[in-house]
Amino acid sequence: MSRSDRTIVAALSEQGGSALKQIQYNEEGNVVKVILAGLRSSQLPSQLWQLADLQELVLIGNQLSSLPAEIGYLTRLRILNLRDNRLATLPVVCQEVCKISVPGCLVSEAGILSLWNRKLRMTA
Repeated sequence: MSRSDRTIVAALSEQGGSALKQIQYNEEGNVVKVILAGLRSSQLPSQLWQLADLQELVLIGNQLSSLPAEIGYLTRLRILNLRDNRLATLPVVCQEVCKISVPGCLVSEAGILSLWNRKLRMTA
């Protein structure tokens, strides 16, 4: 694991506590997948946005009402699972993610914006 990712994971573990369910690494030891479920806070740990190689972010059951624009720092993010949250809007940068899962709906790159808008309005 890279030194910077090691520091970030330690901070995530401390801040996320039992909500940090899983972390996966690539061959170089960089974090590529994080699962956070059941956070007791409506805000995500700021350390997430420092994981430059993160490809999959699973944020299920966290009572999130919004995502910060800093999610745009995750330029390699390809899968974002937001099931069981209270999202009403998303930052525009989420359009770059290849697969996004909203409550019961997996959206491909081609249909992200229209399905996001329709689904989020229905669940808001």
